Amino acid sequence: MSRRVTTGDDIAAVIALYKANHVLREISAHTGVALRVVQNLVKHFHDLGEDELPAPLPKSGRPKLLSPRTLKVISRQVRSNPSLTAREVKERNPRLLSHVSLRCVQQALHDDLGFKSFHARRKPLLTKRQKENRVKFCKKYEVWDLETWRIKDNSEVDQNEEDVFDKFSLELRWCVEQIELALEKKKGSAKQDENMQKSRKTLTSSKTPVIKKRQVMNALFGDYRKKMAEEEKKFKIEQPKMKTKCVIPNNSIYIKKSSEQNCHLNQEENMTQSPPEVPAVGDVPHGQSDLETRSCDSTAGEHPADNIKLDNFKFKPTENSFRFNFSVSS
Repeated sequence: MSRRVTTGDDIAAVIALYKANHVLREISAHTGVALRVVQNLVKHFHDLGEDELPAPLPKSGRPKLLSPRTLKVISRQVRSNPSLTAREVKERNPRLLSHVSLRCVQQALHDDLGFKSFHARRKPLLTKRQKENRVKFCKKYEVWDLETWRIKDNSEVDQNEEDVFDKFSLELRWCVEQIELALEKKKGSAKQDENMQKSRKTLTSSKTPVIKKRQVMNALFGDYRKKMAEEEKKFKIEQPKMKTKCVIPNNSIYIKKSSEQNCHLNQEENMTQSPPEVPAVGDVPHGQSDLETRSCDSTAGEHPADNIKLDNFKFKPTENSFRFNFSVSS
């Protein structure tokens, strides 16, 4: 069992309690110093003439080989380059570490300076399928030059950035709405409401980085993406299937474009007379459309003067004597 080291503060406390007329056992129980040590300190105090405090005894054990200055130099080098090993540190400082062993440098790094050793994580070897996929990829894009890769990468990065930004904006808006709903209900305590207000201010601030916002969102809602999906699935409204019931009458009126010109004058004459009652679309009797078409065709023959006079248009011979000098064989 290791002995307790008596420091200068312990000696001062023992002498102060002794001057206050405390019993030695009480002094030992109060300070935690052994009774025999208290007796020796009081004896040395009387021997020195009650003017000086007894000096603590020198510590036993071998002194450290590395000074605090050397430890600071090692710490500065390792912090600037964390991948340094103990052997490299010893080789870089031959004047400071030539008298110590490699094991001593390792203990100084681990125990005195608090640097822990790490090594790279072991990665699994490629499987046969992964190798085949990589070979296919290389053969597929072996004709691409550097400029083509740059254009492809830039376009993909821009598109991915836009998609990620839109998705994050939607998630951020959902979290802010949840906070506002919680503040309106006022179910929590005053401290919880205050924390909610701070979180809302952090999320709505344009100066807060995205990483900080994501940390706040995860701390408040946990897996907020899963909750958003569940809420969307819960409140999703199925679109009703629209069925149009359009009733088309069986008997419809069709007027030919060619008959419109022939029926034009006939319609003007009918306008002067009293207009007959026009039945509804569904009440058109069967065969009425055919009768109207026939009437238009029949009236076209009754008024020949209204037809286009094609007889007046005739080709007249010219007085030009120019003729081609070749004959066309029949």
